[in-house]
Amino acid sequence: WYTDADSNAHEHVKFVGNHDIGRVGLDIVNANPGADDTELTARAELAQALNFLTRGRPTVYYGDEQGFVGDGGDQDARQDMFPSLVPSYNDDDLIGTDATTADANFDLTHPLFAAISDFATIRSNHPVLQTGSQIGRSASGSAGVFAFSRIGDDGAGGTVEYVVALNNSEAPASATFGTDTSDATWTPVLGANGAISDGDGNLTVDVPALGAVVLRADATVDTDSSATIAMIEPAAGSELTGRIPVSADVVDGGFAAVTFAVSVDGGDYSVIGTDDNAPYRVYHDVSDLPVGATVTYKAIVEDAGGNLASDKVSALVGEEVVPEPPSDLPYAIVHYLRDDGDYGDETTGD
Repeated sequence: WYTDADSNAHEHVKFVGNHDIGRVGLDIVNANPGADDTELTARAELAQALNFLTRGRPTVYYGDEQGFVGDGGDQDARQDMFPSLVPSYNDDDLIGTDATTADANFDLTHPLFAAISDFATIRSNHPVLQTGSQIGRSASGSAGVFAFSRIGDDGAGGTVEYVVALNNSEAPASATFGTDTSDATWTPVLGANGAISDGDGNLTVDVPALGAVVLRADATVDTDSSATIAMIEPAAGSELTGRIPVSADVVDGGFAAVTFAVSVDGGDYSVIGTDDNAPYRVYHDVSDLPVGATVTYKAIVEDAGGNLASDKVSALVGEEVVPEPPSDLPYAIVHYLRDDGDYGDETTGD
């Protein structure tokens, strides 16, 4: 949805908590009543592992590295790092420490500070974990292993695959799934145990309870077949209106990226986006194009071996019908600044 000519979801800033929505520590405490501090700390580390190892730009809300919990959003999530005099802050039971917010909280030995530091170092030392494609590999419908690959150029002249696996269950778990790197030894970047993928690229990963592992393949991704591509007719053959999906099917070739471009009424092509994992798709807004214009979409696939293939399809722009808004809205929510300087919400109408 967010892929366009010069950006995609890899550019998005992400976080697990902030002053508006509240701290991740509070979410963890509320979701796990009766859990001891060891479990709460492990779950907080797991949240930051997701933050740092998935696509996008990780952000840490100050104090999360010191186990701050808070009582909710806004003022309830603005604890002091220096010794606080606020009773509603100082009665919090912080995660991973016996300290309170009445103490100075700049503890470089706090387990969450150490974990976040480790994740940041791993991300810095392995650029593929910053900018590589993210491809889902395995997920369970209940607590268990979630695994994905990060694939990209490691700066050493080849396309390399990393596997990240996280376990949100309270017992060790394993998962077997396909990768794009066959017959390879996978060296641990995070975690103690490596693994070996078979001739089809299948890999079994063991993950500790409430833990995360990162493995790096010692070989480049497979390039033993060439990709072919076929565009999917947009809007199922009808005239195009609004923002429409532009899609293509890629066959064979393993890891690949597809660049989409558009030509209007036979003019020059302009890029509308590149998608680096299936389903290969971008969204194109045709609302500013004249009704009856012919748009021709081209999709160009480049596989891991550098092979190229393309396909194209044409369609007509139709007239978009904008529905009239209802004449009597049932209610409105107003966010306003009160006289005392704080914010409030008010519901009006029905």
